[in-house]
Parts: sequence; C-alpha cells; structure tokens
Amino acid sequence: MNGVTDKPHLLVLTSTFPRWRDDHEPPFVYELCRRLTAHFAVTVVAPHAAGAARSETLDGIEVRRFRYAPMALQQLAYDGGIPAKIRAHPWLGMLVPGFVLSQLLSARRILQEHDTSVIHAHWIVPGGLIGALLSAFAGQGCRLLVTAHGGDVYGLNGALATRVKRWVLRRADHVTVVGSALAQQVNLHGDLDGKLSVLPMGTDLSETFVPAPRQTATPTVIYAGRLVEKKGVDVLLRALASARERVPELQLIIAGHGPAQPALETLCRQLAIGDAVRFTGPYRMHELPRMYADAQLAVFPFRAAAGGDQDGFGLAVVEAMGCGIPVVGSDIAPLDDLLIDGATALRAKTNDAEAFADAIVECLANPQATRQRASAARAHVLAHYDWQVIAARYAELLRAPVNAENVRPSPQDS
Repeated sequence: MNGVTDKPHLLVLTSTFPRWRDDHEPPFVYELCRRLTAHFAVTVVAPHAAGAARSETLDGIEVRRFRYAPMALQQLAYDGGIPAKIRAHPWLGMLVPGFVLSQLLSARRILQEHDTSVIHAHWIVPGGLIGALLSAFAGQGCRLLVTAHGGDVYGLNGALATRVKRWVLRRADHVTVVGSALAQQVNLHGDLDGKLSVLPMGTDLSETFVPAPRQTATPTVIYAGRLVEKKGVDVLLRALASARERVPELQLIIAGHGPAQPALETLCRQLAIGDAVRFTGPYRMHELPRMYADAQLAVFPFRAAAGGDQDGFGLAVVEAMGCGIPVVGSDIAPLDDLLIDGATALRAKTNDAEAFADAIVECLANPQATRQRASAARAHVLAHYDWQVIAARYAELLRAPVNAENVRPSPQDS
C-alpha cells in the first residue's frame, strides 16, 4: 500500500544523497526526487553516515538510510565519491559487499511495505545491480529505470564488472545517461536502441544559478567541485602559475573538498602560488552563486582518471554557465554537449596546463567576446538543463507503462 496517497510509488536507489538539510554533498538526486513528489510517493534508499538520521521525511521524500558497517568504518560513501575514496584508501573496497547487501535488504523491505510501480537506480553499479536483483522480487508490474552518471561506465572495466554491467543493462526496462558521449560508451555493452535516452540531471537556473554583478575587479578564476583526480585541478594550478607570468595579479578560488586537497595544497607551495590560491572547503549550493560573483572566469579542466573514471556530464559547468560567468573547459568528450568552442566557451587541450593558461589570458584580455560567449552559454543551458525541463522529462519516462517489447528477461535467460 502507498499509505494516505494514491500516487504511484517510486523507489530510488542511490549512493549519493544529502545526509541532512543543507549538506554539501551533490544534491542532484535529491533535487530530482523533490520535483518528482508531484507525481509519485517517493522513497529514497541511501547509505547512512555519522550524524545522519536513519529515516526521515525531507521535503515530501521518505528517506531510509542503511548501515553497512560499524559506525567508525562507514567511510565508503560521501566526501569525494566511492571510486575516488577506494583509490585513495584501497582497504575501503572490502566494504563494498556489505554495502551492496545492506542496500539490497533495506530496499527489499521498502518493496514489502509499498506497491512499488517503478525503481529508479542511480549508477549502473551499485544501484543498478541492486535494482536488477530487486526487480525479480517485485515482479513484472514494477519497472526498472537505470541512470548512468559516468564513473560507473568509464571506470569499473574489469571482466567481472563488465559482465555485471551488461547484465544490469539487459534487465533494465529503460536506461538514461547524462551525456551523448556516455551514450556511445554504454552502447558498447550491448545494443540498447529503443530503451536508451540521453537525459542529464538538471539545475535550478530560474532562482538559484542566475547572473549577478561581479563583486571584484581583481582578475580571479574559480573552480567549483570535488577535489578528485578526474577534475584535473592540478592542471589548473600549473596553468595559474603560467598565466600569472602575464597577469601577475591573477587569483584562484578553489571551492570544494575531496581526497586530493592535501596534494593540491602541496603543489601550490611547490609552484610558489600559495598566496594567490584560496581553498574554500565544502560549500552549500546556495553559496555557490556568490562565489561565482567573486570571479571573472570559471575553469573546469576535467579529464579521465588513471583507472578510466571521468565525468559523464558537467553539472558544475551548467551551474557556472547559469550564473553568467564565462567558462573555460577541457576538450574531453563528455563536455561536448555543453561547451561549443568559441560560441559558449573556450576549450583547452586536456591535461595541457599551457593551453589552459593561454585560454585564461585570452578571456581576460578580450572581455567583450568573453561576455558574449557567457550570454550565449546562459541561454543554451536555460533551454536544455533547467530542472523544470529535466524533471518533466523524467516524470514522463517514469510514468510510462512497461513496453511489451522491452520486458525484462527472466534470470535464467540472462
């Protein structure tokens, strides 16, 4: 039963979700769920963390958080993401089986409590794997939507992981990916024509991420996001050191946190740019537009990490473009949907600090052309990536009836 509501029940599986109100963790799953409560009774199953409630109702969303280890060992999720944390601390990989089993059991209890219409699993692994296992328990009346975000596709490419991902994608009734480049990679795991859509996460471009007057005349560059290898912030630091030879007063704001921060602080000292770089630490979403107003340019030097992990999309880039700040980004394929070189942004060769330095200096030296690109970028993201647009598309997809041609194969057929 769905309790006092006659809305269909939606079960959401995720490994990233705010631990409490105004948490600094990426909120995109929460933001989507909040908007889907207009159409569904939504229950989210997410990992527990110290200080978080085991269960609560957050803006109409029923949230259940599962414990997967003794409290002192619950360090796998949050604060940088699971792949980056395992690379930094390999022993955390031992927690993965318990994580998967605990989320599976917690989600199964939800299925016993509710007449669930659809399961929405974020990330092919672990969410999609758990959703695929649950779908057999729930029966054919419950659809499975799997959303791939990037690290689950570009990383985890061993033989076993690849077989698991292929099995999950076969079991899914529909698969969404957050970018066109990611769709090409997902299709390498099998022909998904007819049940694959490019549908990114959204951003509040109407009220939160809106243009504001610049607050400083000092030439300032900003990066906002997690401090992990795939974000390429070390490249930005080297670019800053080079660009300051031409623009000596240039400053850099690094907004965010993550396991790479100590190494980045060390690099600042080695490059003798410590007095020009400010690390803000964790931030909340409502603080970010003010930070963008303190800078003239946002730079996103994304790349593939050593294990292949990379972003499937650039939600932080959308937020910056929404604020009307000019953007420089790498030429990595997942940013192709967002960044049109010379039209909505300037792009620099991935991992090339000198190319980024040149792009930064060019933007600062040609303010009129830079402002024109920023204006075009704002119009582009407002038309395609505002939550009002994205949430409506997800609601339509989640409400769709099971397509008889895409009924999940039985386990013995997989």
